[in-house]
Amino acid sequence: MEEICVKMDQILLEYLSLISALQEQWKQISTNLGGGFFQLAHAKYTMGPHRLNQNQYDGRMQATTRVLVFLLYLLYNLFI
Repeated sequence: MEEICVKMDQILLEYLSLISALQEQWKQISTNLGGGFFQLAHAKYTMGPHRLNQNQYDGRMQATTRVLVFLLYLLYNLFI
């Protein structure tokens, strides 16, 4: 019986650790996305609202972070 309790405690600690890691990553993603929207808003303010659209972005731009949103959505809803 004690072995089962110890194993359950280990599983619970691992689960809580994973939730903590997920929340930290979610917080980092939110910060990065917020920064990107702020930069875009600043560019629109600087250039005027009608002077900047997706056709005028530099073609050499590359994503700095790739996110599998569906997986993050599922994980977030699973643990919350």
